[in-house]
This record gives sequence, C-alpha cells and structure tokens, in this order.
Amino acid sequence: LSSRARSGLGVTAAAGPAVWAGLIGIIVFSSWLGWLPSQGFPRSGWADPLAALRSLTLPALTIGLIEGAILFRFVKSATLSAIGAEHVRTAMSRGYTRLTALLRHGLPGVGLSVVSMLGLQVAALIVGAVVIEQLFSLPGLGRMLVADVGNRDLIKVQSTLFVMTAVILVLGALIDVVHRVIDPRLRVDEQ
Repeated sequence: LSSRARSGLGVTAAAGPAVWAGLIGIIVFSSWLGWLPSQGFPRSGWADPLAALRSLTLPALTIGLIEGAILFRFVKSATLSAIGAEHVRTAMSRGYTRLTALLRHGLPGVGLSVVSMLGLQVAALIVGAVVIEQLFSLPGLGRMLVADVGNRDLIKVQSTLFVMTAVILVLGALIDVVHRVIDPRLRVDEQ
C-alpha cells in the first residue's frame, strides 16, 4: 500500500469507536465467515486453550486495531518531524546516510514520545476493556465493575477502581524509569 493509503486506513481505524470495530468484526468473522465465536468464553476456561484463544481473538483484534492505528499515526508523524529536524539534517550533511542519521540522531527523540504514547494507550486499553468485555460477553474486571455499579455494591466498585488506578500509576512510574534510561539528560547526577 502507498503511504497515503496506509495513512487513510490509519485515520479510519483510529476515528471509529471500538464498539463499531467490534460489531463489524462480529458481523464479518462470526456471522459471515463463521471463523470465530461472537461472544463468551468457553465454560471449560483454559482447559481447552484453542477454544479460549479463539474466543479472545476478536476482542484482541478489536482493541489492537484501534490502538494500533493511533500508535501508527503518532509514530509516523514523530518520525517525519525527526527527519526534518536540524540535527538530523546536519548529520546527513556530514556524510551519514539518511537511515543512519535517523537511527543515531532522530530516533532517541522519537523514542521518548513513543514511550509516553504507549503508556497512555495502555491506560486507554484498561478503560476500553470495560466496553469490549461488555460487547463480547467476556468475564473480566470491566464486566465485574459494570455489574457492581448496577448492583450498587460500593465496596467492590471502589476496590475495582482502586486496582485500575494503581495499575495506571505503576505504569506511569515505569514510563518515568524508561524515560531516564532512554534520555541521559533526565538522569540524576550521582556525585
């Protein structure tokens, strides 16, 4: 595919909500083709790993398509801006090939923003799992949260939200550590 076609597909996938992507996936892969189950998780659980993986394929593709399209657009724009950056152009004028200049001088800056974006996307995945679990009738933290809100079980709602928040906060701390590993300017001098 051409760059313009890939960008168009990325924009289209990122623009639609996960519910629409999930519904289209159910129609195509479950109803028309009959390749994947439309809902639920096998009663045997992971005792039959193939059935379990088949039931998780469509939800994973739904979330992955949306988040992957967003990440694709972000990485593409960050890489294009890195190619046009002054320090990358200077490296090319000194004799580096375009690829070498980009890898040595452009990608460290791109890496920081991509790591930040990945952290935000994982947080979005946690929130999006609530919707996807409802759509595909999967057992999970999101489905439990929705049921507990409906039952007005305040203790379980607070506990579930606490766990989700803790995961997102730990993820934020890990992203800070990765930033310090990638960018030496952020490291604290140990003198």
